[in-house]
Amino acid sequence: ATVESQNRTYNLGGLTKLSWYDFAVLIAESHGFDPKLVSPVQGQFADNVDFSLNGSELVRQLQIDPLVAEQGLELLKQQLIC
Repeated sequence: ATVESQNRTYNLGGLTKLSWYDFAVLIAESHGFDPKLVSPVQGQFADNVDFSLNGSELVRQLQIDPLVAEQGLELLKQQLIC
């Protein structure tokens, strides 16, 4: 880590903006489960509240290419199979 990047908090979740429900459906699909078994529920926040994090500073500092959700889930599946 460079001096410039020390003592900072970075957030990186990927490029895909998803609700918890959409993410659960993607996980189910990627592992061969029936996505219809995932039930949407109403949480304490309105559906239009955006909690996404901006990881552009981390991407710039580390010079990395973030993944879309499907890429990350495929890599996870590969790690679980190996």
